[in-house]
Amino acid sequence: MAQLFIVSTRVTESRSESWSAAGPALQQLAALERAKDSIQETCRRLSTAMDCAAKLYAKIEAGTDRFVAAWNAAHPTQTIQRCRSARTDSSCLRYTTNATAVCDACRSK
Repeated sequence: MAQLFIVSTRVTESRSESWSAAGPALQQLAALERAKDSIQETCRRLSTAMDCAAKLYAKIEAGTDRFVAAWNAAHPTQTIQRCRSARTDSSCLRYTTNATAVCDACRSK
């Protein structure tokens, strides 16, 4: 019969045990990275939308100016001008044919 000896050895953690312990932390880190990527993509899309909105605003502004200039050239007795209260009053009609440059909405206040 063979003799048995008890020898103390250090038990090392197996690879699967260490992965299972770090698994949730790694998943959380991956989720954070995905969230950062998503936010970055959203910022890029918002920036693109802001650029498009600024271009559209400029086109509308230029079109409005051209319309007013064409109208005023064609109707010299009824010229359109911007209301003086357009920047400060939200109920303002923005434009008027009144000689005092105050629209009907602003005048009625």
